[in-house]
Amino acid sequence: MSSLNKIVYLSEAQYQTLINSGTLTVDGNTITYNENDLYFTPTITTSAATPVDEKVLNTINNSTKYYIVGTSSSTTSTGTQIFDSNIYSTTSAGELSMTTCSLNNAGAEKASIQYNTTDDSIDFIFN
Repeated sequence: MSSLNKIVYLSEAQYQTLINSGTLTVDGNTITYNENDLYFTPTITTSAATPVDEKVLNTINNSTKYYIVGTSSSTTSTGTQIFDSNIYSTTSAGELSMTTCSLNNAGAEKASIQYNTTDDSIDFIFN
């Protein structure tokens, strides 16, 4: 084992193979069993899983197009993160792009603003 110039920890199966056959190859190196060498299997202990940090790092960048994201749940913070590719911030700071903007009061739509591609105009629709 000294020819490896490192400590080699053997699993129980590797140890049994070494004892039964007289040699074992580990990481491309052949270990030859010698009764004068000491081989052992360490006890492996595992700790509890480390919690995953689910926070999002926010970075200010006023010159990059980005999409507005939200959650699929209106009652908890554990819904699925979603986005609509038609609603995004443009590369101009403070500018938001979308095809329709609805104006609501207590969940009831009162008005909407739409871009009309037919005549290149803005339509204000009141309900």
